[in-house]
Amino acid sequence: MREKINRCYVEKKSGFDSKALACRAELCEALGVEIEGLRLFNRYDVYGVSDSEWFNVINTVLSEPVCDIYYEDFLPAFSENTRLLCIEPLPGQFNARAESCEQCIQMLMGGERPVVKTAVIYAVNSEQLTVNNEDFERVKAYIINPLEYREINEDSLPPSILPSPTLPPPARPAPPPRKGGRPLPHPSC
Repeated sequence: MREKINRCYVEKKSGFDSKALACRAELCEALGVEIEGLRLFNRYDVYGVSDSEWFNVINTVLSEPVCDIYYEDFLPAFSENTRLLCIEPLPGQFNARAESCEQCIQMLMGGERPVVKTAVIYAVNSEQLTVNNEDFERVKAYIINPLEYREINEDSLPPSILPSPTLPPPARPAPPPRKGGRPLPHPSC
């Protein structure tokens, strides 16, 4: 059964979360916003992996059991002072994380290449941002590079993950002209 879209969220364990700590420090310094905590999650939507292969894909390709925590289907519960910002690469923008995941999963399973879409979720814990929407808008503007990323709804499925319907075969090219005469009419005429 390969028709299901599997979803996984991956977060670095405490002590391995240097990127989240650096991002929090940068936001506090650059924007002057008080942030109590920041958690980063990589979201993976994978199409083309069977249920029996999914656990192996999570623990081999999507996460490292020593330094990552993964959540299937849903994010963990957050405090009421937490605001979520979910971003994904713009359509048409090359996504190196998704590309490498697709390649690794294909090598692991030894079969067809799955489709992987990724997103990054920032869980910002701040009483100031909960109260002041203007400050949260400044945080979003600082994080999102509009040439590469866009904000999305956290629980939405990417519309382009499902395989496109099969397209009709391309039209046959016109036959070459006959020697010594005019060309034959195109078969579609």
